[in-house]
Amino acid sequence: MAYQPKSYRKFLAGSVSAALVATAVGPVVASAASFSDVNPSDPHAENISALVELGYIKGFTDGTFKPYESITRGQVAKIFARILKDQGFQVPEDKKAFDDVPVDAKDQELVEAAAIVKAAGVMTGTDGKLNPGQPITRQQMAKVLVEAFDLTRPADFKSQLGDLDKADPSFRDYIQTLEANGITKTADNNYRPTDTVTRAAFSSFVKRALDAQEAAKTPKVESVSAINAAQLQVKFNKAIDKSTVIDSDGTLKAGVLTITKVDGTGSVTIDDNSLATLSEDGKTLTITVTSGALNSVKYVVNVPENTVKTTDGKYVEKYVSGVLTASDSTAPTITKTEKLNASTVRVYFSEPLSSAGSWTFKLADGSDATVTSTPNLAKGYVDLAIDASVAAGKEITATVIGAADYANNLINPNPVTVKFTKGQLDGVKPTVTSVNVLGLNKFEVKFSEEVQGFDATDITIDSSTTFTDYAADGDTLLEAGEAKVTQDATDKTKYTVELGAALTAGLHTINIAANAVSDLSGEQNDAYSKVVEFKADTTAPKLVSSEVKKENGVEYLYLTFDESVTPGSVNALTAKQVKDYVTTTGTIDLSGLTPVSGTDNKQYKVALNAVQFTPTSGTPVALSTGATYTVTLTNFTDANSNALEDTTITFNRGSDTDTNKPAIDKTYDNGESSPYVASNGIKVVDSDTIQVKFDRALDGATATNKANYQVNGLTVESATLLPNNVVEIKLAADTNTLSGLRNVTISGVKSKDGVLMDTFTASEYFVENVKPYVTSATLIAPDKIKVVFNEPVQVSTATAEDFDVYVGSTKEDESAPFAVTQANSGTTDKEFIITLTDGLTPAEYAQTITVKVVNGTTDIIVDANNNKVKTGVVTVSK
Repeated sequence: MAYQPKSYRKFLAGSVSAALVATAVGPVVASAASFSDVNPSDPHAENISALVELGYIKGFTDGTFKPYESITRGQVAKIFARILKDQGFQVPEDKKAFDDVPVDAKDQELVEAAAIVKAAGVMTGTDGKLNPGQPITRQQMAKVLVEAFDLTRPADFKSQLGDLDKADPSFRDYIQTLEANGITKTADNNYRPTDTVTRAAFSSFVKRALDAQEAAKTPKVESVSAINAAQLQVKFNKAIDKSTVIDSDGTLKAGVLTITKVDGTGSVTIDDNSLATLSEDGKTLTITVTSGALNSVKYVVNVPENTVKTTDGKYVEKYVSGVLTASDSTAPTITKTEKLNASTVRVYFSEPLSSAGSWTFKLADGSDATVTSTPNLAKGYVDLAIDASVAAGKEITATVIGAADYANNLINPNPVTVKFTKGQLDGVKPTVTSVNVLGLNKFEVKFSEEVQGFDATDITIDSSTTFTDYAADGDTLLEAGEAKVTQDATDKTKYTVELGAALTAGLHTINIAANAVSDLSGEQNDAYSKVVEFKADTTAPKLVSSEVKKENGVEYLYLTFDESVTPGSVNALTAKQVKDYVTTTGTIDLSGLTPVSGTDNKQYKVALNAVQFTPTSGTPVALSTGATYTVTLTNFTDANSNALEDTTITFNRGSDTDTNKPAIDKTYDNGESSPYVASNGIKVVDSDTIQVKFDRALDGATATNKANYQVNGLTVESATLLPNNVVEIKLAADTNTLSGLRNVTISGVKSKDGVLMDTFTASEYFVENVKPYVTSATLIAPDKIKVVFNEPVQVSTATAEDFDVYVGSTKEDESAPFAVTQANSGTTDKEFIITLTDGLTPAEYAQTITVKVVNGTTDIIVDANNNKVKTGVVTVSK
């Protein structure tokens, strides 16, 4: 594997989120809290813990981390070398990297680390030395981090550091880049470039660099693949906001993904009824098909743009897969059993099932046991409920035969058995310990212990009002006659009950049916009834935060409240604008506020480009870039009509960026005629050159990267950005030997705002570009030289001004009768006769005679396809 700085940085940007930091000593410690000398309140403790959890930072054998010892250059080298080696990088064959790290040194880990970081361009040393035992300085560390993470900063960034001038000039740009990315943070705004770096501070620097690298990624789908015949796995490069891909009932949100069959005998459906799960890190979405199977078809997967969001509010770019297939010959297996309570066991399978098979149940003495099996095929488990006739403590053997996955692979082994034991009842029934009223439509029920099976149908109010579960009718709207029961995420004994219609204020009786719930031992509750007073909620909602976020280049104002609210008339809120020190009073229109999905109306947002400010006695205008706005929020109410007290917010209006993808202007070549292809966006300039015009300003680096332009079967030599968003593409000369249609593919070009184009492909006619040249020149008479080309050239373009004749170093007189004429007939010819002004003398004949082919001032020799002649010198044979 080649070790080049660019390729290394590209690697690190993609992999370091999974592997971050390692030190050179001691065993891995489970968490920063396990280090005896890391105080949990230390400002670096959280970052140390984050890196420890990734498994790459270690402490010392005595259980310490030594957070405030200086980290050495050798340790830093080992850190980044381990990252590379863990990802499959090999140590260079030539381990000699620095003069002070001999290849036969006792510390071979340092030898290998030095070779890797030197070859990667991350640490280059000084005067040929790594100085591994020396502490690394803060300015040296800046260079290592910037090079390793490929960090950049805006060209117009202005540093606020007070001691930047104290840094070596060669490190100042690196330090400013850390500052621009928020990686360096000091209370006094000084960087202290020549100070050393502690192990604790280094952990924070690396963690912040990782965060900056992660934030800079363009959100995208990295891959889509079938993990079996029933499940599709979508992997993203950034953590995804779960609320944008999965509904509250655990199914896929509508519009997140489509699957299209392109071939095959079967069928497959993925829609908003498909079960979906998101991995703990938020980067892997697993979807179970609603019907059909993935192994019976060829299919294409599409993730549309502006649908899936990352946890930092950015949209994932559009993704269209190639044609995918799935092969599933792996038999399902039983992976584990889980005791849900004393009388219920859940049996998990390795994948979703198409059939749970046939189950039989035996006691140890061979007699039958009464057990009811309830499969959840799509989730890949079967619940086994043990009948009351089975005594506690009895072991049961369950045998299943014929269970199959979506590809109809039978379970292995088939049949297979699992054993479980009916638990003992603990003798203590679960009870309701309290009912706490939260509003006219909401109350909280707390049990004495964790219970199972509590739902809306278990509740009756005032002996006559019963409820159904809010999702039982197939939608997620909470309507009259329905209730939503939610277990608390932290306190598993507590449930919140939200009613679809508010009760009247006053006394009401809450009833919970007997045997509605059971504890984990199987004990069931007695009936419960309590009279409680329902009061209207009189607490006014409060604004928790207001902030401006940029999504897909557009600035949004986000308002977050402490409870669900509804905005009323907010189209003329009192406001003032301050720009260039000038204050203007007026009103602002926030009527475009919309609730943010998944926040239960606790959070709203509005695009600032849709907000208008109306000066007093003026007309509405768009918000002004660079202005600061102060707004008084009013007319926000909660479900019980409690109004938000007047609350003032302040925000700055920046600027939006163009989020549209650059596209080829297909009108640019409208005037082309056959054999060239008109109106495809590709203008043919000559046999070596084509041009394309984009519809918006481009990022120069990607526009001029020749790797982004491909012409089938030919070599692109260069790409040059011209005015008016035109890119001129040069082909390598003399490489196209055959005229005809070829595909042109353009990809990877970004707009000046960093938006990536969709891949563009079109067919264009290319004329062969092999240039004519003189193959020989022969003296056929004292005053005549015959020149021969490699191919016929246009006779009209071969004139006297295209040839110079030299005798020795003296150029021959080209006055009349000096002339060039074709040797044969026709409009093209390979052979031409140069007639000299006068015949050669014996003395001239004895010298070297050469013919120089030049580009004439009024005409240039071209072949039949207008390829210009290669200039050069040929010696005349005699």
